[in-house]
Amino acid sequence: MQKRGLIVDDEPAVCEMVGRVLTSAGMEALTLTKSADAPGLLSGGKFDVVFLDLHMAAPDGIELARQMRGSRWNRATPIVLISDDQRPSAMSVGFEAGASFLGLSAEADSGHPGMCGTRKTPHPPHSHSIQGAPEIPFG
Repeated sequence: MQKRGLIVDDEPAVCEMVGRVLTSAGMEALTLTKSADAPGLLSGGKFDVVFLDLHMAAPDGIELARQMRGSRWNRATPIVLISDDQRPSAMSVGFEAGASFLGLSAEADSGHPGMCGTRKTPHPPHSHSIQGAPEIPFG
């Protein structure tokens, strides 16, 4: 069975960019630009990775991450929060909600959508960290 990834972001360009990366890695990429559609999809089956926009209309990435950690199917699924919010408080809230990684959007600095990874040691019990991994620009 092909691995599945879900991208929930209100910016279609981000969904497309992350979707291309997942597809090139041999995964099925499902994208949503309306976060209200995500709970039904997440409760309907297992995903191998989920990318969530930190700041979007309700439910935002924090709420979706919390829902996932309490769900039957995606309790241990790696969650990557996507944001250009680099405040330590935003990162802390994301990790406390269950995020495994925080991907920072590079759009504000470069003028085009892009991603760079921030490796933090998350606090949740289902977290994963990448030790010594290089930052990988998407896009």
